[in-house]
Amino acid sequence: MSKVYVIVGASRGIGLELVRQILAKDETSIVVGTVRDEVKSKSAFQSIEEKAGGRLHVITLDTTDETSIKTAAERLLQVFPTGIDVLINNAGILERDASDLEVKASTLESTFRTNVVGPILVTQHFLPLLRLRSTRIIANMSSPLGIVGAEILPWNDSLAYRVSKAGLNMVSATWTRALASEKFTVVSLSPGWVKTDMGGEGGMLTVEDSVSGLVKEIFKLKEENSGTFIHTDGQVLPWGVPKSAKM
Repeated sequence: MSKVYVIVGASRGIGLELVRQILAKDETSIVVGTVRDEVKSKSAFQSIEEKAGGRLHVITLDTTDETSIKTAAERLLQVFPTGIDVLINNAGILERDASDLEVKASTLESTFRTNVVGPILVTQHFLPLLRLRSTRIIANMSSPLGIVGAEILPWNDSLAYRVSKAGLNMVSATWTRALASEKFTVVSLSPGWVKTDMGGEGGMLTVEDSVSGLVKEIFKLKEENSGTFIHTDGQVLPWGVPKSAKM
């Protein structure tokens, strides 16, 4: 049976490249990419769709709207009545304020809604689909900036983003325990500092190289990996580090 991968937030950057590379590297796979607007995103998937041979599905899902999430889950169940294998919560935003001491409530609210609340609600609605199969993988796209102790890293004016990724890591750690009896594999993933619209031109990795490493790690995931934070190079990152630690 072909594995079904669902990539949430697939219209550009890391999400779009995950769609492309998973389809290319697992020629039996089926990939569902979710986008906020199917019409606007159509051109982004055109070249991938031409090579996919019917293995690519694009559906609408707005992670900030629970009704949209519920509708997407219902649509997936219709298309894949035997369930899905892998859920990758990739959708995220990074908004900057004037400084880390001048964070706006609106920045915190929008960042948490997308980066923390979104993955929680998506996973809650998609759990019945994951339970229909035995693979049962949930991967949350995070960042080393969410590691407690990593505030020493030079990424200023992004407090809301840092705290949201720390929160998402706590979600991964908590779900690891909550879903252990059902043999789920729950991980956080770190793509590294990537040259994307979010990461900027200063990024140290191309999207292609970052995603190549991520896909390699995703393909290797097993139940014993649950509860880990995996970097694109395969390194297992700590959830927190002492202030004296070097990073």
